Amino acid sequence: EMMFETENALHEGTVLTGRYYVDEDRPSYQQEKQRIGEMPEEPLAERYFDDSYEWERTFDNFLDKHK
Repeated sequence: EMMFETENALHEGTVLTGRYYVDEDRPSYQQEKQRIGEMPEEPLAERYFDDSYEWERTFDNFLDKHK
């Protein structure tokens, strides 16, 4: 039944969001990735424009080489 509804929604051009299956005993994808260090706790996009972070942006390196 869920497969039929999914196929109909996709055929009609609906963008599917959400989760179909939830296992309460298993951490979410985000939690798993953060635990093994493959995903930061804070999104990188938020840090990019924060001047308090001391990390070099790619374009800064590029500009420094061409001064």
